[in-house]
Amino acid sequence: MIELAKVLWNYIRELHGVNNVLIIHDDLDRWFMSGGVGRGAVQELITMYAGEFEGKPLGEAPWGDKYVKVFISISDQSAAELAWRYRGKGGLMTMLLWNLPRDAFLDVAHDVKKQLMSNVDIEHSLLWQLLGGNVRALMDLATNYNWDLGTWLKGIINHVRNLMYREALILNLPDVSTLIARIRFKVGEPRPDDLMYGAMLSDEPLIEDNVLMRIIGKSLSQLPSEEWVGGDYAYQLPAYYWVLETMINKGSINITGEEVVNELTKYLHK
Repeated sequence: MIELAKVLWNYIRELHGVNNVLIIHDDLDRWFMSGGVGRGAVQELITMYAGEFEGKPLGEAPWGDKYVKVFISISDQSAAELAWRYRGKGGLMTMLLWNLPRDAFLDVAHDVKKQLMSNVDIEHSLLWQLLGGNVRALMDLATNYNWDLGTWLKGIINHVRNLMYREALILNLPDVSTLIARIRFKVGEPRPDDLMYGAMLSDEPLIEDNVLMRIIGKSLSQLPSEEWVGGDYAYQLPAYYWVLETMINKGSINITGEEVVNELTKYLHK
């Protein structure tokens, strides 16, 4: 990638009649890691660009006197934290792009049902509270699960269950039931910031496995005002919040997708 960037810079320098250049690297973290390269490559690329932008007079940058802006799109949380760590260097700024807002997301959900000629009637508030504007999750639910929320939630439940075992181990608790009881006693509801600062959970497994994300940088889109979005942390998929809420209220990690839907339905209709 660095060699490619150098070739690109030489090309940009020789462009005639062009003064402003925009370079976009899209989804680099996923591409690097799919090839077994790892996050270190993202760090090297970010560091290289920051170094090229920092403290150089006009015309001394590798692209000459062109005005250049670079956007690096990354979705992995660890890669995002690398960008946050290097913020300020060479004018580097981190920006957060959230999922679709509620109304736009529900418009897409309506169009998906229409395109798939689906007669399934799922309450819009239920869809929003489980998917939170995540179009990828919407397509998964529609095409792979035929709108069956109970079955779709099984994977979410298993993911949270495994993470609770890891959390109990990290916190040296005797069993996962003790962890669930601790969350219930400390904070009552698993709001993202409360999990970290009230129940004092370790954020490492939750972030590594894409359940929680840190809210860092300048927001390019308005964050939802919901239980599953905090000031410093947010659930990447609100279904995780409702699964954990159901576990806490039941006092057990052994729950079903139907129980999660019932828990959420009670919340929406109270």
